[in-house]
Amino acid sequence: MEDLAQDLFLNTYRAAAIGREVLEENHGEVEAQMASLRLYDLGRHCPTHAAILLFAKDPLRWLPHA
Repeated sequence: MEDLAQDLFLNTYRAAAIGREVLEENHGEVEAQMASLRLYDLGRHCPTHAAILLFAKDPLRWLPHA
């Protein structure tokens, strides 16, 4: 999670993907919110490939040739 631009997720993507009413009711952890959008694997405790491509500070470090 340290290698992801969490502010980009929280301030841009999340606001567009999740309704305001849902955000106001749900104050869960970032990992749980990302998991609800299939951007985090709670079983493996790591971001999905989609999250790495969208939010990683250096996606090529984790997904060479991406």
